[in-house]
Amino acid sequence: MPYLANKRMLEYTSKLENLNECLRKLYSIAKKYTTITSYKKANWMVKDAVERNIQKSIEIIIDMGKMLISDRKYKIPESNYEVFEVLVEEKELPIEYLDLIKKVIGTRNKIIHNYERVDDEIFFSIIKKHLKEMKLIADLIFSRVKGLKRT
Repeated sequence: MPYLANKRMLEYTSKLENLNECLRKLYSIAKKYTTITSYKKANWMVKDAVERNIQKSIEIIIDMGKMLISDRKYKIPESNYEVFEVLVEEKELPIEYLDLIKKVIGTRNKIIHNYERVDDEIFFSIIKKHLKEMKLIADLIFSRVKGLKRT
């Protein structure tokens, strides 16, 4: 089994802490805005905070996946989505998360590349339905990392 340097483990831990902070902010907003109607009426600062923290959360999960692939010396993925296909192929993640990952990466791409205005309903759906799943994916990756021996 490969060895994982303490510095690398700190990188994973830092990413997980940053993700937890993003999710904490998103849960706080989700608690305040309980209906799509109330969320649609929220000011631009709230909506920008949701958008940015969702983007950061997705990027952290992608980064953690890429790090695990590198540390395990798996096939180099050609896209962010392929990161998770590789992790599924290598039995690091369950296949049932691929559909969710495809959706959140698509949302991230719309945010980053400004393909189109992302609908309030999409963000509301994410903060109401998918935060636990995003956290679970990151925790699964982190649990696989903890299985690597440290130096």
